[in-house]
Amino acid sequence: MSNKKDNLIQFPTNKIKSKWKPWSPKDLNVIDIDKIDPDLKKEVELSFDQLSYNIDTCDTSFNKIFEYSKYIQKMSHYMVTELDTDNLTWLEAELREIFLKLSEKKVDFD
Repeated sequence: MSNKKDNLIQFPTNKIKSKWKPWSPKDLNVIDIDKIDPDLKKEVELSFDQLSYNIDTCDTSFNKIFEYSKYIQKMSHYMVTELDTDNLTWLEAELREIFLKLSEKKVDFD
């Protein structure tokens, strides 16, 4: 009786060679910071600060928007279960306005 099963696919033993080489900290040490033009160095530092600020702002805003939307979803669920048509139609109209403003900004999600 054979130990090898006919329905198993053998995993390839040869390694796939990639043309991309991952960066390591040693690669970053190749750049000599002192030899960079001072104006360029200042510009890079400013852009890094701006990038850091933008990331922090986006993270904070996204977290707030997420919490707002979860609360709205929770409250709309309560409105539906209580058959609160007045507040539910008001909420629908307000969210429609936000949706229209967002679509006017030509935000492309694709």
